[in-house]
Amino acid sequence: MSEQEIKMTDKELRYIALFSTITGADVVDCVETDNYLVFVVSKGHLTKALGKGGSKTKNLANLFKKRIKIIEYSDDVVEFVTNALRPVRVEEVKLAQRDDGKVIVVARVHPEEKGKTIGKGGKNITALKAIINRHHRLDSIIIE
Repeated sequence: MSEQEIKMTDKELRYIALFSTITGADVVDCVETDNYLVFVVSKGHLTKALGKGGSKTKNLANLFKKRIKIIEYSDDVVEFVTNALRPVRVEEVKLAQRDDGKVIVVARVHPEEKGKTIGKGGKNITALKAIINRHHRLDSIIIE
């Protein structure tokens, strides 16, 4: 994980405690948005967090009255971005450093799923950029 310290609200900490208790998964981070709770779980804990057929996720969504997104953590920024974009079909993720030193990620997704990736008014991609940036310092994420 990056060297920066992740700051969470008391409410997010309570979400993590309840999520961990229900799923048994090790939670690294949680971000609350208007319509989502995004949880980042340790590598290898995604299946445990989802439950059989996504049952734990469905139960948590009902309990929290919000949509739930679970991302499996990775130290590798390309893998982490790929994980964050799922279940969208990700065709390619490239990491590049521009001449001015800025680090950008370009993610190419299946054309039919580009709208779902970005979300209405950019809500989905804004939330994903925030969570990705908490773990991997990036200046920009471009969805193609």
